[in-house]
Amino acid sequence: MWNRYVNHHVNSWIDNLESCKIVDAGMGFGRLGFAIKLDHPHKAIEIYGYDSYQPALDYAKSLGYAYETMNKLDIGKSKLPHNDKSIDIGIASGVLAHLEKNEGNHLLSELERISKHHIVTAPTTLHSHKKSLCNDPDIEPLRHKSSWIYKDFVTRGYNVRGFGIKGREKQTTLDSIITPYIFSLSAVNQRFCALAGTVVAWK
Repeated sequence: MWNRYVNHHVNSWIDNLESCKIVDAGMGFGRLGFAIKLDHPHKAIEIYGYDSYQPALDYAKSLGYAYETMNKLDIGKSKLPHNDKSIDIGIASGVLAHLEKNEGNHLLSELERISKHHIVTAPTTLHSHKKSLCNDPDIEPLRHKSSWIYKDFVTRGYNVRGFGIKGREKQTTLDSIITPYIFSLSAVNQRFCALAGTVVAWK
């Protein structure tokens, strides 16, 4: 559900622009970039993707057309190679958990520096199956290293909504019933995001 909410915000921003430049930080296999291009086939959109996990970049590159560039970059430590406010939309979807907290805050600062709009997602708890991955350097980028709460984003001026149920790694029928209520409550008061398993933050 949260990924549809991300797409909703990104699409609404794109619809108000004649052309659009996007940075996808932590692009993974590039699914988001391909979805954006499919949703806007006649719009002039440039997407610049960055990730530290080479196998994901190789797969995305094999698919071709969605991204202008796809570069390996340690996004938790490096400066994004774009001028201040030169990017329309900065995205970090599902990547903050794979960074240490200070690295995630560095990435947020970089997205805020380069982009006019930004949207991020993060789990509120560490997922055990990703927490326990070995320290093999090829696997390390997939491990969960940090969790995020709504206050981490509110203090930076973000709007926040909550999705899912905190601490639940597998969704049940009950979860699917409760999730819309958590989202609705978080829309009334962002403190209800404390109940959520994932937060979406944008500004």
